[in-house]
Formats: sequence, C-alpha cells, structure tokens
Amino acid sequence: MLPVEIWGLRWIGLEKRKVLVSSVLLLVFLAVAFQVSTVAASTSSSNVNGEHSGGNIGFWYRKAVKAIKASRFAIRRAAQIIKERREEGIDVSTSVKLLKASVKLHKAAVRLLVDGKPRRSLFSALLSILVARDAVKAAVENPEEAVAAIPGRVEAKIEEVKKFLDRLEEEDVDVALPRRILETAEKLNGKGGNLIGEGKPVRGVVTSEAGRTLALLSQTIASRSR
Repeated sequence: MLPVEIWGLRWIGLEKRKVLVSSVLLLVFLAVAFQVSTVAASTSSSNVNGEHSGGNIGFWYRKAVKAIKASRFAIRRAAQIIKERREEGIDVSTSVKLLKASVKLHKAAVRLLVDGKPRRSLFSALLSILVARDAVKAAVENPEEAVAAIPGRVEAKIEEVKKFLDRLEEEDVDVALPRRILETAEKLNGKGGNLIGEGKPVRGVVTSEAGRTLALLSQTIASRSR
C-alpha cells in the first residue's frame, strides 16, 4: 500500500485537518477523469493488440504507481522550498494554496488506484505533480507572473501534441480519439486562463494544468495506437 500521508508538512497544518479543493475544482477533476476513462475504454475496445492496447490495465496501473511516487516527491520538494521562502519573509500564500490542492489530488490518486481505477489515478497524480511544480514557481518567482505564464506554457504543450498527432496521421494512424481529448485540453486551458484573469489563481492553475495533463495522456494514447 502506498502511503497517503505526506510527511514534513506540519508547518501548514496538513497533518491535522482535511485539505479541501473547491467544488469547482472537484467538478473539473471529475469531468476530465470521466473523459479520460471513456476515451481509454473506447481505445481498448477498438484496439485488440493485447499488451499494446490503449486500454491495457497493467500498463495504466504501472503508469499510475510511478506517477504517485513522483507526486509524493514533488510535494515534499515543494513543501521544503516554500518553507524556506516563508522563513525568508517571502509571501508564499499562493504557493501554499497550490500545494494544498496538489496534496488533495495526490490523495485522490492513491484512493483511485486502490479502488482499481488506474487511468483516473494516473490523471490525478500527474495533475498533482504539475500543480506542486507550479507552487514552487510561485514561491521562487513573482507569484502573479508565475501564475499568469501557466496557460501559455500549457498552450505550447498542446501545440506540440497537435504536431505529433499530425505526423501520426500522415502515417495512417487513427488519432481521432487523441484529438478529441486534445480538444477538451484546449477548452480547459482556456477556462483556466479566464479564471486566472478573474483573480482566481488556484482554480485557474489547476484547470489549465488539467488541460496539460490531458494533452500528455492524448500523446500517450496516440503513441500506443501505432
């Protein structure tokens, strides 16, 4: 059993109270997780190449376990850096909020894996990693500028995946499903940018990074469709 508890976070009280993500973020997570599950299931039914099937449970389980471990490491690193910055007198309020969201997503990933839902677990763990890294950026850079730059970086990743799908399509690979996932990624990133512009940095970051996570999963599923 992978540990759910994240040690070294006592300074922000995470060991004593439940860390909550807003209802809006929860709805975003559930909507995207459903999209990932549905698309992966469709890929599985349309691809019967055994171990190379996009829906192979063993493949997604291994990916999820690896991502959960990486998420735990990213959270610990972020917590240490944020703590150091706070001790230097730096305002880390935005970083702390992002870190709390990352912890919540990590715990969700563990629960989903235990419940036998590796694809959804993978999505949650990857999102946790990205949000933890953003928490570090917000701590070591100007937080407003760091947060404002995220949608642009996500857009760049989406464009990179688009070009990858174009190359696969030229090789006569069916990329219809990955493209649909990427369309959802674009919508989420756009929504994230709007939320950041409205002065809702945590919601905006998580929503945009959900788009990046979908782009990564789109790329993975497309690669396994070859």
